[in-house]
Amino acid sequence: MKKFALTLCLLMGCYSLVQAQDDQEPPYGMGELEAYSVFVDAYQSEDYELAQMYGEWMINARPETIEGHPGFDLERQFDRMANVYAGLAQEETDPSLVDEYLEKAINTFNIAFETFTTEEQQFDWNHRKGRFYQTYMDMFDDGRDKTIEYYSNAFEMDPERFTGMDDGYYVQILLMNYVTTGQREEALALIDTIEDYAPPAIQAEIDDARNELFDDPEERVVYLESRLEGADEEEQEGLMREIAELYDELGDAESSTQWAERLYELNPNFENTRKLADIYLSDAQYQEALDYLIEAKEKSPSDEEEKVAALEIAETYQQLNDLESARDYARQAIDID
Repeated sequence: MKKFALTLCLLMGCYSLVQAQDDQEPPYGMGELEAYSVFVDAYQSEDYELAQMYGEWMINARPETIEGHPGFDLERQFDRMANVYAGLAQEETDPSLVDEYLEKAINTFNIAFETFTTEEQQFDWNHRKGRFYQTYMDMFDDGRDKTIEYYSNAFEMDPERFTGMDDGYYVQILLMNYVTTGQREEALALIDTIEDYAPPAIQAEIDDARNELFDDPEERVVYLESRLEGADEEEQEGLMREIAELYDELGDAESSTQWAERLYELNPNFENTRKLADIYLSDAQYQEALDYLIEAKEKSPSDEEEKVAALEIAETYQQLNDLESARDYARQAIDID
């Protein structure tokens, strides 16, 4: 091994003295397997200058196979070479050389697009190029835009496959970009496309995106009502509660009451019963409020809630001039506390 390393160093030291070799052949007359091994070792040890010399041979020659290495994958070497150039750019202080290395990295992707032409390969290279721009975003003036461009290309080619990659990580980047840049129609179209096969890991992000897209009360009501049909019972309850509150915020008492009644019909628990009682009390509909107050008292989850309900029932009976019933419920409140 030491003898090989010494020989390699001597060859590199004499590089400027030898004539330019055919870029279709491995450097210094090496065999393909030997040159490939040098490239991989240099890449893994982040010796990007050495990796560049041997990697450029593979990019130019594009060998489909290497004898003695049945697992050779040419596409993987293109991917590695783009990272080699990016690594060299990160190590460089001369701005002109930084630009040169970055240009070589992008050109590596351009050659890859010309070389690997099946639909599946084109999908992979759009995804890889987007990932490259994302990884080295700070090194490009348009790094963010290019990331979105190539991820979008891959998504359009195969929406289901792209959505499932890394538990939805990449499609989430597209969605959040649309949301943060105010592209609501694009975001909603994306959600419509991916919702049926989006991984569970990003369902919460999809809901959050929708919530952020519909912050105007009137638009949000329409959006929430549209979600009711496909929602399960628990989701419907949450949606109905928010719809009732939004109508109350909009000053539409009639609609707010109607949705509160639907909510009660769906689940007549303490909270929903109490909600209806409060609505009728605020509108001075004491007789209507009374039935729900009595029911809420019976369903109270705590002594405190039951005491409050008993006092309000007493006050409501007083408003209805039924003083005997008012005194009865006042005593019940005293008995509780």
